Amino acid sequence: MQNLIENPSFEDYSAQYCSFKQTVCDLNNTNAIYPWTTNHTFEIVQSPAFAYGGSYSISLNTDSPYGISQTVNLTQGLQYVLTFMLTNGGSTPVTGYINVSNQIGYFSWTDEMYQWKKVYFTFIPQSSLQTVSLVSTTTGSTGPVIDNIVLVLAPNMTSPIIAAGNNSVTLAIWVTIISIFAFCFCGSLIYYIWNSTIKNTRRSIDVAQAIEMEDVVDDCATLNEEPLIVQVSPSNQ
Repeated sequence: MQNLIENPSFEDYSAQYCSFKQTVCDLNNTNAIYPWTTNHTFEIVQSPAFAYGGSYSISLNTDSPYGISQTVNLTQGLQYVLTFMLTNGGSTPVTGYINVSNQIGYFSWTDEMYQWKKVYFTFIPQSSLQTVSLVSTTTGSTGPVIDNIVLVLAPNMTSPIIAAGNNSVTLAIWVTIISIFAFCFCGSLIYYIWNSTIKNTRRSIDVAQAIEMEDVVDDCATLNEEPLIVQVSPSNQ
């Protein structure tokens, strides 16, 4: 799938403004992150060790809520998936939010410095021209470090699955180029599903090749709030 975000890893122009002799560059020149914009200073983190991909990442480091934005051209009424890699620059926790088409998703990270996690956000644009904003709400001199921002059209969605008996199942789906994986919600149990093979029973849901996930709220908070829906063929009961 084509990434609709330009300069998604801040690699295109950063070298012109951040010397390889510097690990962190405090900048207010948005040409360094074009076509991203911001109304505040920001930090370019220059080191393959401190970037998820390539040599650069961006740190949103200030006491005041601010962020970076990019305008994209989308199709009104279709569903999109925005993902990015998140870590912290020293503060624990780091917090912030995503805003697209006045649809908000919140993110946070409490793990060790430069331990990356993937953040997911789904939305449906209300008009074609939209601004994607990633905003820090972290207090202190360090904040969220962001890299590898990807925006793609979501796969075709259909109705949620209705399981046997009175149980209902909602699948949160993210589709990569090579595979499909899903989160299956049943009571307090959340499973990581390979191949999306589901067996529905009256009282429970057995998932083939399923692994119970730890810390799933941190790992998939936005999917929990706004899941993508896909139809999977249940077994006949």
